[in-house]
Amino acid sequence: MTPKEKAFDLIRLYRNIEFDNGENCYLMISMKNAKQCALIAVDEVLNTIMSVYQPETKAFWYEVKKEIELL
Repeated sequence: MTPKEKAFDLIRLYRNIEFDNGENCYLMISMKNAKQCALIAVDEVLNTIMSVYQPETKAFWYEVKKEIELL
């Protein structure tokens, strides 16, 4: 999977989360909020990788973060 594909995949996962607005109407999360969630997830991965230090994996996740920001 390329960084761009992973970025789309993460955002798609967050976009598909539905929530009840209190009136039995289910809404999807906005693209903006899905991107924020995806970026938080990637930052958590990067923070974990920093403690283990795997250069290839670290580079991949930085590219994923860049792709999310470009969307």
